[in-house]
Amino acid sequence: MVFLHWCVLLLFGFLIGLTTSLMWWNLVRMKIVQKVKVVLTDRAAEGMMYASEGSAGLDVVSCENVTIVPGKSVIISSGIRMKIPRGFYAHLVSRSGLSVKKGVFVINSPGIIDNDYHEEIRVCLYNANNEAFDVRRGDRIAQLLLMPLYKMSFKKVDAKRLGEGRGFGFGSSGGFSE
Repeated sequence: MVFLHWCVLLLFGFLIGLTTSLMWWNLVRMKIVQKVKVVLTDRAAEGMMYASEGSAGLDVVSCENVTIVPGKSVIISSGIRMKIPRGFYAHLVSRSGLSVKKGVFVINSPGIIDNDYHEEIRVCLYNANNEAFDVRRGDRIAQLLLMPLYKMSFKKVDAKRLGEGRGFGFGSSGGFSE
């Protein structure tokens, strides 16, 4: 009888292991794509795209010609309106090449786009360079990332229950030379 129990347990364990392995294999092979309803309010917005198969962010393009003078910011039309699915939100972030090479970046990066915002997405670019920067219609100016939304709930506790923290913040842990 004990032998039969061991055989059943081994078979059960094998089946669970096989099922788990197959599930992980399917996750590795699977491309996770979330459908998002979008309205393009300008033909230039048709240029939004993922630059490569592995790109995390969708390139957002300018729908207008604008010059950004040094030390100033400009809000630029993207021509995109979307309905972000429930349980998600979007980050609007700088393009690395534009910020590193030209000193132009999304000033509030990451810009948060809530899933109940359905108006046109606009990009606020800042020019940190010493020269004026021309943005042309169709230029890739930012990246849009779809993010899972996690909400917080709070439970009031006595300060002692939080434990001892390191305190101060704003560089108090070190990591840079003064």
